[in-house]
Amino acid sequence: MCAHTQAQANLCIYAVLAFTSPEKSLVMGDPAYEAPMRAASYSKARVFKVPLAKNYAHDVKAMVGADPNAVALHLQSQQSHGHDNDPRRH
Repeated sequence: MCAHTQAQANLCIYAVLAFTSPEKSLVMGDPAYEAPMRAASYSKARVFKVPLAKNYAHDVKAMVGADPNAVALHLQSQQSHGHDNDPRRH
């Protein structure tokens, strides 16, 4: 899932499906949920995974630079329900 509820997860997946294609890639932070990557695979979009910054935040400049033709950037909260990207909390 890429959101707190199944409805939010579905919206995320549908957005990736709607806006990505073989010519329009998805750029996302790493680590991240798998659902957007799976959705992008259905639309045959390339997926660029950009490592989080040293402070565990998204490096938006690096994400934008990963593919100048990208149409979707996937950003997620570090405190999303059921998933925590910050290893300092473990």
